[in-house]
Amino acid sequence: AVLGAEREALAELCKAITSGGSVVELANVNCPGQIVVSGSKEGVQAVVERCKEAGAKRAIPLEVSGPFHSSLMKPASERLADVLASVEMSEAAVPVVANVTARPVTAPAEIRGLLVEQVYSPVLWEDTIAYLISEGVDTFIELGSGTVLAGLIKKVDKTVKTVSIGSLEALEKYVQEVQ
Repeated sequence: AVLGAEREALAELCKAITSGGSVVELANVNCPGQIVVSGSKEGVQAVVERCKEAGAKRAIPLEVSGPFHSSLMKPASERLADVLASVEMSEAAVPVVANVTARPVTAPAEIRGLLVEQVYSPVLWEDTIAYLISEGVDTFIELGSGTVLAGLIKKVDKTVKTVSIGSLEALEKYVQEVQ
């Protein structure tokens, strides 16, 4: 996790390190000033050591089990493509905003393709949230055991409302409140 770097500067640093033989790429563009990189162990370590070249304040190594959202995941994406080819999908009634493009899609073939691409491409979370806000979304509900995404959303735009729901009881309470 690289803190304080501009996206373009960090992308250039990753490109320079990768051209030296150690793959490292942007993996999660979470919010202004927080970008996660992914790739080879050596590539990630080089970003940790050289992050200040990209204007970062610091880089924090994360404990992960693989090089997610990097080109090193292409073999896994191919296996996912094989599986998704056999899954029946209908046109989405509500557009799906794909994190790989930060744009809405409804066509099954396009959704399949973007799911496969997401395995080896950066998650454009900041761009996705900015797009949704530009479309008039002013309330975001995070379902799950934490509040990480709600926190990232607030770093994109402090004016939107976020709600974190971590249990069935909390969901039931929220539903009663909004009815």
